[in-house]
Amino acid sequence: MKDPLEINPLEVVNPLEVRDPLPSQLSKVSATSTSDLLMNAKQKLDFMLFPQWHALVQFNAIHAIFVSSQINFCIQRSIVFSTNGDVELFVHRRPVDVKPFLGVASQPVPLTIASVYDFVDRIRTIVMNVREMQVCRGLPAEKYKPGWRTCPLGKIDENPFSEYSYNETFRSLKCLWLVRRAAFKCAECAKVLSPLAKYAAAATRPNDPYTASTHIYLTK
Repeated sequence: MKDPLEINPLEVVNPLEVRDPLPSQLSKVSATSTSDLLMNAKQKLDFMLFPQWHALVQFNAIHAIFVSSQINFCIQRSIVFSTNGDVELFVHRRPVDVKPFLGVASQPVPLTIASVYDFVDRIRTIVMNVREMQVCRGLPAEKYKPGWRTCPLGKIDENPFSEYSYNETFRSLKCLWLVRRAAFKCAECAKVLSPLAKYAAAATRPNDPYTASTHIYLTK
């Protein structure tokens, strides 16, 4: 076969004589290696994931990530699928219990040459379940802001992960992070609402002895 550098671009070339470099490169790697299986699964996922969702291969796992819509985007959700079938969920880089989102995909599916399609199908099912949720908005109402810095039951979230549903908020220390789209806050943040309202009211009356008694009552 002619050297590619000697081929005249105007000359008709027999396609059977032109070798595709990709198969020859792949033939050097075992088709059953973990890295090959992960890349195979990723390529299938790339055609199945939803807008703002992407698949990455890192640390012997596939990471399905949901990114913010800005040009300088950040990762808002991350689901890690290990080759042994384990699944981990992170929201704003914090671990969140993934069990409520497994649904019919609760049975682990280790990645093997025979299970690639089942492995990918499980990823898509779990991603769809997480996609149906939105981040908990906490307690962003302006009237509660005076109590944000004194209430010990939660903390201020200044929205460093660029969520569209709030600018800044106050969330429970036990926040569940994800809620149904029809909901605004999780059950744990809802529990903090009444105490936070009292702290906000007390903050507007700094000389009122109620401020100290409220703190003692809520921190016992």
